[in-house]
Amino acid sequence: MNIIKALACLQILTNELLTFADLGKALGVTRGAISNRISRNKDVLTNEEIKTIDNYFDVSLESVIIAESIDEFYTLKERPFPVEFSFKNAGRYMQKTRIENDLTIDKFAKKLNIDDERMTKILGEEVEPNIKEIFKFASHFDVDLNKILIQK
Repeated sequence: MNIIKALACLQILTNELLTFADLGKALGVTRGAISNRISRNKDVLTNEEIKTIDNYFDVSLESVIIAESIDEFYTLKERPFPVEFSFKNAGRYMQKTRIENDLTIDKFAKKLNIDDERMTKILGEEVEPNIKEIFKFASHFDVDLNKILIQK
């Protein structure tokens, strides 16, 4: 399991707003260290790290089924109702953040290592960003994932 999926699962399991800083505390590292691992594609957690996270938050990450496509959703095995994640508003939220940070589409795309053409389509809500793009965005701009993903 990678850091991004672990944080999404933790948000479901704890029903709390958790950040990369919280995950870092559980692992005994800084928020920056977590962000750096994601940026360098070194984000796969070891079994030992997963056990440490489970113990710290008193959860079992294994109890969450993770959908691999945008059209599917994340849900807990023990709950009879799904907690659905939607990427529909992500483009709009990313566009708002880009404007607030006074960035051109070109510069915004480069910061997130996303092709300019794809970024234009995401910001224009022609396509939905994938999970990795959303977490890069959340990590880089320190954005609350609940604001982007969880639809109640």
